[in-house]
Amino acid sequence: MPEDSIEIINPVFMILQGIVFLIWGIYNLRKRKFYIEWDETELRLFLQDTKRIEKVKFSDIRSVNIRLFEIELKLPDKCRIIDLNNLEYEDLKKVKKKFENIQ
Repeated sequence: MPEDSIEIINPVFMILQGIVFLIWGIYNLRKRKFYIEWDETELRLFLQDTKRIEKVKFSDIRSVNIRLFEIELKLPDKCRIIDLNNLEYEDLKKVKKKFENIQ
């Protein structure tokens, strides 16, 4: 194999590797999207596992267990775990403070 073709193959592999990592990164960013929103009476969640908006009334929450990056809500018919790993520090503090008030 001539030496010129080896010099061309390395940049081609690097470009392909960059494209693969870019596609992988975009896929993971889309997968992680969620939000938590509340007003005076209810909590609205859009989480990764359900892919739909879930509404929880504060009056329906029986207990709240706050962990480092997780909040567990005990509801009458189920237990809901909210994963907070992807939140920034300031947002994490706001969410935890809100749930401490509910507790």
